[in-house]
Amino acid sequence: MSRSLWVVALMCVVWACGDRTDPPAGGAANAAPPAGVRWELVTMGGSAPARPVTLELGTDGCMTVKGMINRHSGTFVAQDGGLSLTVTQRTLAGGEEALQGPEARLIAAVAGVARYRVEDSLLTVTGTGEELVFKRSADTTPIPPGRPFPRSR
Repeated sequence: MSRSLWVVALMCVVWACGDRTDPPAGGAANAAPPAGVRWELVTMGGSAPARPVTLELGTDGCMTVKGMINRHSGTFVAQDGGLSLTVTQRTLAGGEEALQGPEARLIAAVAGVARYRVEDSLLTVTGTGEELVFKRSADTTPIPPGRPFPRSR
């Protein structure tokens, strides 16, 4: 086989095995949700939350949500645009009756998360529940690994 034929064959193998997906516009969309970052809920199903809600994604795969009433913790896995949030423990505070419905909707949306998109400083998560849009928090305090609940405000 001639040398040029070998070069062409090698180029075909490299092309076939390489990543041919286009990078997201602006280089930010669909990037992995940054681990070690706090997020603040901007909208839930298109509406602002009644009280502040934060989401922490730890560098060790642990996540915490400080909801409108309770705190929830568990794990997260982000891979290829998919996102899974699993709540494994939570506090059981009663809270105001007016917040109990929105809190239940929040946790149902968290449990139903299947996809995410990161653009600029926004994290949008979608799935079987309502769309949740978070903005990157200005709080840059490091998130300790394995932390069961976010610190109080």
